[in-house]
Amino acid sequence: KILIFDEISIHILKEILYDNDYYVLNVRKSTLHLNIFFKSLINYGFKWNFNKYLIDVINFVSPDSILSFSDNNTFLWKLKKKLKKKTSILLIQNGYRNYAHDVFEIIDENNFDKAEFEIDLFAVFSEATKNYYSNYIKGEKLVIGSFRNNQIPIKLSDKNLDIIFISEFASKKHFTPKYNPNDYWYPEYFFLPIIQEFAINN
Repeated sequence: KILIFDEISIHILKEILYDNDYYVLNVRKSTLHLNIFFKSLINYGFKWNFNKYLIDVINFVSPDSILSFSDNNTFLWKLKKKLKKKTSILLIQNGYRNYAHDVFEIIDENNFDKAEFEIDLFAVFSEATKNYYSNYIKGEKLVIGSFRNNQIPIKLSDKNLDIIFISEFASKKHFTPKYNPNDYWYPEYFFLPIIQEFAINN
């Protein structure tokens, strides 16, 4: 059995899972298994937290594999050694990863113990991402590009195509005072006028 960690992952994965036996674990507190929830509360008492409840649910489901797009969730990075059953943990990179405002900065600033981080397989965007993640988490890394983009068929055309610009999304509200959003967007400020001039002249 496969356990899909986080209900948002199933929207991406359901087209490739077909009729495989899988269970979707809701981790956003919109639904609870009340019997497991109350048992977890009683067992852990004042030491209870939501992560302990999730571990109890996973142990109850007893999956062979856990699959998730929550690649920057360190709970999953530490999960392998906390389960009763030997379970493979497979993560797929969901989005672009950066140091600032991302999981790596959080790990370093809070002095997390990297020795706890281990998974079985990590599908990542690129060699650069593979090398970066390898500094933080043990496990095999496989470069596949973007899983989501790979699901979109490539349509070849004989027509001359215009230049298409795909921007990185980053709202100003995501930046803390120590980071200047203009530094983040500098490559776009620099290159877009050059690309525009090239497109006009050619």
